[in-house]
Amino acid sequence: MKRIYLLLVVMLLAISLTKAQTTPLQLNDDLASISDSLFAKGQNWGVTFNEAYKSGNYILLKPVSGNMLSFINRKTTYVQNMKDIKNSKPLRMAMLDLLAFEKKMVIEAFMPFELFTTTTPADKVQAALDSLKEKAVPENEIIKKLITEQEIYGAANGFKVGEETKP
Repeated sequence: MKRIYLLLVVMLLAISLTKAQTTPLQLNDDLASISDSLFAKGQNWGVTFNEAYKSGNYILLKPVSGNMLSFINRKTTYVQNMKDIKNSKPLRMAMLDLLAFEKKMVIEAFMPFELFTTTTPADKVQAALDSLKEKAVPENEIIKKLITEQEIYGAANGFKVGEETKP
């Protein structure tokens, strides 16, 4: 019975790792959904930060940061295990660069706020905000690289990035 259960788990894992990327467009859409989710999670952290900043209750950030980190780790493994579809490696590597950057941001720039309390001096909070802004500077270049790789991949495989497709 244990063998059957283990086999089922392995089969489900294998199916989930290969289900979405059967065409270049599907692979691109899959990676785009990761970017969209990262953006939404970042926005959520910002909204939660505003609440924490106003109340001084920075512990509110902990589950948000933890969720982001868990998502990034899962998606990093997912992208690393993707099969190549018509020379998708440069695009996948650009996504892994973004995921690595975002993981570093969460750990080095977001999580330090979780240690703050209502008694944390305003200048310490401001210093952490300044550090966050400084660490975020390279993000635009990493995103530009990802977009460029998406456009190159799309052009090589017959679709335009951002173009509406019909199922």
